[in-house]
Amino acid sequence: MSTADFEDDFFENEGLENIDDKIRRFRKAIRARDIQGFPGVDAVENLVHYCMGKLMFQEALDFCRLWVEYFPFSSEAWLKLSSIYINLSRFKEAQESVEKSLSIDPSDMEAKLNLSVVKDYYGDSNEALVLVDEILDEEPENEEAIYHKGIVLQSLGRYEEAVDIFLLMSSIDDFKKDSYQELAYIYNMLGIYSESMRYYDLSIELSPYNTNHWFNKGVVLNHCGRFYEAIDCFKMAVSIDDEFTSAWYNLGNTYANLGMLSRSVEMFEKTLAIDPEDFETIHGLGGSLGDLGRYDEAIVYLTRAISMNKDHYNSYFARGICFDSLENYQKAIEDYKVAVKLRQSSPEVWYALADAYYNSGDLENAIVSYEKVVLLQPNNTDCLIDYGHSLLEYGRVSEARYIFKETINLDPNCSDGYFGLAKVAICEDDIIRAAENLAISFKLDKSKRHDYKSDLAGMIKDRKGFESLINKIIESEKK
Repeated sequence: MSTADFEDDFFENEGLENIDDKIRRFRKAIRARDIQGFPGVDAVENLVHYCMGKLMFQEALDFCRLWVEYFPFSSEAWLKLSSIYINLSRFKEAQESVEKSLSIDPSDMEAKLNLSVVKDYYGDSNEALVLVDEILDEEPENEEAIYHKGIVLQSLGRYEEAVDIFLLMSSIDDFKKDSYQELAYIYNMLGIYSESMRYYDLSIELSPYNTNHWFNKGVVLNHCGRFYEAIDCFKMAVSIDDEFTSAWYNLGNTYANLGMLSRSVEMFEKTLAIDPEDFETIHGLGGSLGDLGRYDEAIVYLTRAISMNKDHYNSYFARGICFDSLENYQKAIEDYKVAVKLRQSSPEVWYALADAYYNSGDLENAIVSYEKVVLLQPNNTDCLIDYGHSLLEYGRVSEARYIFKETINLDPNCSDGYFGLAKVAICEDDIIRAAENLAISFKLDKSKRHDYKSDLAGMIKDRKGFESLINKIIESEKK
């Protein structure tokens, strides 16, 4: 390639006042392969450094590709190309470029550091650590390498060692801001939220208009249950960047946590206005609409979420709840069955499935599902009560008696357990035992008298005599 007509005087003649225009012209020529319009050999390296300094990595990429075309055996050109690819998160090309640089100059410590960065990205953090330690053996004061070692140790879950490095690096002006962020992240991972927030606050002091700092602090506040403060942080993030979808989404979730469902819906809708295909937001909006009782609308969004991710059990569960609330038990059962298939260990979904079977009149499958809940949560007294009543209705009286007794063993003050035993006794025509158990149930919970009138009174032949017996038992216990 001839370079006789290249513009070698790029920086010399005009300085930097018209550089942006010239950069656009050069890039256009490069992409069109218009050789006459290329920057000259002497200018291209300066262009790369200028663009990288301005964080214009896409522009730098065009010029650096030309640099390695001019000088294919320049280790520095390949090294800079790898750095640009790293900043663009194009790690496969970054690895190819840095390996090319090292093949030319195996002793280049900066190239080794870039290779360590790539290795860490691909999950080969142990090898990344070996590389960075080799650099530090040669250059113990290499600050970039020391900082990067903290990143690698963090990837390996060696948080205490990483913290020591970032605390050290936070005393160096060039690394202070990034070190604060890493410390905040690690303390959040460790559940030491007060320290995490302290370092996010320090980051905010250095960069008060950095949306990520406000957002991340909001996430930590959410972990602490400090929802109103989290909302303030997310609001600050979107006031800086109105299209920060993650912040709008988290506002929606946080309002939902506070039960402010209309506001939650508003935030989720704002998120979808920016990113109409965001799955988590579509699911979240469906959930909030369902919690508001707007079941038909909720079903539309949850169905859309399911179409996007057929393995998301929460969407099936949430849609099942909507169908359940609309008393469309068969559709609810269909969704719950998919949900438990995807999440066999979820007692909550098994419980919902059991109730839907019960409400649909399918006692046999309701019993099977209640049994699943009890296996997963043996101390769930609410489920044990429902399980016992289902067994009793199905005619498995002795099993129901056993379940109600187990419930009382778990909670001696469980009025529902005694009420269930009373119902068993009535079915067995043991009126005295029924009265004794009802007396205890009424004593523990006065509202059970209303349940007696609606559920059991019709099963008693001599109702007046039976109620008199209950009152006598209660009076005798008072004495």
